[in-house]
Amino acid sequence: MRKNINILHLHSGIGDSGGIANYISNLLQAKTPSSFNIFVTCSKKKNKKVKNSGLFDESKLLFIDLDRYNIFSLFLNFLRVNTLVRNNSIDLIHAHALRSGLLACLNKILFSQIYIYTNHGLRFTQKNTIPKKIIFYLYETLIIIFSNYTCCIRKIDYQKLLDSPFNIFFKHKLKLVKTKLKMPKYCFLKKQSKKLKIVGIGSLIQVKRPFLFLEIIVELYKLNKNIDAIWIGDGELKNSILEKSNKLNAPIKWLGHLSKNDLQRYLGESYLTLLTSEFEVFPLSIIESYWGGLPVISLDFFGVNEFIKDQKTGLILPSTSTPNFIAHEINNFLNNNVKSNKMNNYITSYFWDELYDNGKSYELYFHLYKSILKKYF
Repeated sequence: MRKNINILHLHSGIGDSGGIANYISNLLQAKTPSSFNIFVTCSKKKNKKVKNSGLFDESKLLFIDLDRYNIFSLFLNFLRVNTLVRNNSIDLIHAHALRSGLLACLNKILFSQIYIYTNHGLRFTQKNTIPKKIIFYLYETLIIIFSNYTCCIRKIDYQKLLDSPFNIFFKHKLKLVKTKLKMPKYCFLKKQSKKLKIVGIGSLIQVKRPFLFLEIIVELYKLNKNIDAIWIGDGELKNSILEKSNKLNAPIKWLGHLSKNDLQRYLGESYLTLLTSEFEVFPLSIIESYWGGLPVISLDFFGVNEFIKDQKTGLILPSTSTPNFIAHEINNFLNNNVKSNKMNNYITSYFWDELYDNGKSYELYFHLYKSILKKYF
């Protein structure tokens, strides 16, 4: 293997926030072997937001904009990635999520570009129609077959791929990298407050369902005036959610994007996290909530049991639950001090035993990089 190897983390997001950007940021903070030069793609159009976010060292950034799916944009995106790879002498692509994985796959087929794929959840499980499920299942299978290795960040996806009828072509390539997070050794002391603070965390986008969060809090406030709520995160629905929230006079502060220190401080002041997303993979916000000793209440969806242990680290409610029903369930929980205290103690132990990153969580990636590159350099 030659002295310096260039590795590119390829993803299709802006790079200033979100689960995948934070995942890559945490990976890049791990102790990297000196023989690796690590780069990460971020949005060229939003480069100021990326730099201000503080997620990445500016020296590691390569700017590129990847458009959403259609036949024309797929070809353009492929050319953009290929040009970026050639101009920066990239030796290995680490593709994150399906759209980036497909571009890495095309580069492998046409230009023998080696790549690792981290799927961040199986997109075909998130689709509602049979045709879409089939199309995305085929995409996923193609990407895995051509990858040098494919990594899953949760067991349910890993097992589902092992059970695939096509697993004979790729089961030897599958790896499981358990998601963990490095946090401070202590959490802020809980402030004694008259109000029980409920927190929602995520981008203000449709899939996170912030309007459902708003409806639930409005219903809960009718039952219990001893609560208030915050939402941490920004996004395209900001203006419309603020308008509706003000109209309903909801006891919610929409705080926008926060620094890590401010996020941790608010978690220390909060009582529980309410997750209203249509689906999640392994959200870092939940790990952060557990660090703060916060139970998590969520609706049921594929894979939710991977990060919420029902009745132990939170509550999983039926996916068809109405805002009124959810509000009543939350209120019952708030009024059960024995249950909540027992859950808080379990959550704290669970975080430090299972979810704290001791500096070795991402070592498997570096091992895989080395094992692949030895064959080529």
